[in-house]
Amino acid sequence: MKSKRKNSEAFTLIELLVVVAIIGILSAMIFVSMTSAQATARDGRRQSELSQTKKALQSYYLQNGGYPATGADGISLEADSDTNGTFTQTMKSGGYMSIIPRDPKYTSGGEYTYKYIATTTEAYILCAKTEAGAGYICTDQTSGGGITQVAEPPVDFGGWGGGGFTCGVSTVAGAGGIDYGTVVGPDGKCWLAWNLGATHVAANNSDAYGYYYQWGRPTDGHQIENSGTTGTLSTLDIPGHSNFITSTVANFDWKTNGTKNNALWGDPGIGGSNNPCPTGWHVPTSTEWATVAGYFSPQTSVGAFNSVLKLPLAGNRSRIGAALNDRGSYGYYWSSSPSGSNALYLLFYSGGVHPASVNGRAYGFSVRCVKDLPI
Repeated sequence: MKSKRKNSEAFTLIELLVVVAIIGILSAMIFVSMTSAQATARDGRRQSELSQTKKALQSYYLQNGGYPATGADGISLEADSDTNGTFTQTMKSGGYMSIIPRDPKYTSGGEYTYKYIATTTEAYILCAKTEAGAGYICTDQTSGGGITQVAEPPVDFGGWGGGGFTCGVSTVAGAGGIDYGTVVGPDGKCWLAWNLGATHVAANNSDAYGYYYQWGRPTDGHQIENSGTTGTLSTLDIPGHSNFITSTVANFDWKTNGTKNNALWGDPGIGGSNNPCPTGWHVPTSTEWATVAGYFSPQTSVGAFNSVLKLPLAGNRSRIGAALNDRGSYGYYWSSSPSGSNALYLLFYSGGVHPASVNGRAYGFSVRCVKDLPI
């Protein structure tokens, strides 16, 4: 009887296999959880080290009047090579950084590295590849203390990241089936090579005008220079028709008072619900326009066209009767930045450049897009 009871209490082979399987599953779950936690921790370290590097670069700028410049491909901060030797020596000898940060998974030639590019001394881009998040974290000189997750770096770092995108070579598909060329701006950022709605780089100041957008509206047909018109203001963020909305009401918006939405174009610089730019691009902020306009030489419409952006004098479409005005004489380029009930824009003409002009949102102005970047 004792022998029989002992046998009945023993584990069967099937029960042992089930126990082993459960232990295996639990071990796998614990491993995955630990791996994910470790990746998240490494991403946190990356963000912290990019923030520290950003502070060091700002200190360098304040004392030297510019950022350490690199070649067109940028550098890996950790690389033990001549490409970053000058950067390392400059930052260490000046007391800006005691050590140069190294990505926690860095290997020579690997994808996990801190990338820095400054094709001019006035602007830079700093990025790292993430593990737990999809894509990269990046920052630049205009982003305060912010580090932002992006799907791909805003510029090509010598072939690193960006899904093969190379600014100045790659094209971008926009609304209406138009493909846009790209160009590296004087600020180091990637810009469309011509205005939304145009099909080529402007050959002169009176060429390739493109569309005329009312501030905050999507690409819905109203932007075409001969679109229909209506005097009925919209109560909705998306009017639901292709008419250019004329306005003689105070504040001069295409929306009724009390229904304004300052985030339609996504200020400060990423998208927006009515973003007219291609995916991954946005209408420049007023700060971005001010930076670019600072490079115009001379500070007139001549300088605006002589810049790599080749900005033409597209004029505007009137908020009153939708007539086309000032073509060949003035350039009006919307920013994504609101200003009270109005919005800011870049204005240039033969007598000057004004990157933070203000006007009503019902006017039809040109739009030139810039690649997303934390600002």
